Amino acid sequence: MNPRVAMLAKFFRQTVTATAVWLNARGVDLTLTTYHACRIDSGEIVLTVSQPYPVRDMAHFEAAPKTEGASAGVNSYPEIPWAPDEMTVFAEVVANNPMALAITNHLKEMIV
Repeated sequence: MNPRVAMLAKFFRQTVTATAVWLNARGVDLTLTTYHACRIDSGEIVLTVSQPYPVRDMAHFEAAPKTEGASAGVNSYPEIPWAPDEMTVFAEVVANNPMALAITNHLKEMIV
C-alpha cells in the first residue's frame, strides 16, 4: 500500500503544487484541497472547498505521460491506526469548531 497524503490550506504556492505533481509521479497518492470561509448576511458561515490537485485531466499539466514503471521502487508503508487518546482529542477539537467539522467531513468523502 502506497502512502496517501491529503493537504488542506487556504492556498498552495506553486512550489507546493509542483512538489505534489512530482510526488504523485513517484507513486504517492496526494490531494491538495483549499478552503475559503465567509460570513453571509444572515450571520451563517459558508465554507467553500476546492481541489486544485489532482485536476480532472492531468495530461494537460504533465511534462510526459505517466508510464507503468514510474512508481517502481516506491516503498509500501503500513497503515498506523490512531491511539484512542489521539482520537478523543481530535473529536473534541472537531466538535467545538464548525469549520473543522466541515473540513473533516469533506476529507472523509475524499477517502471513501
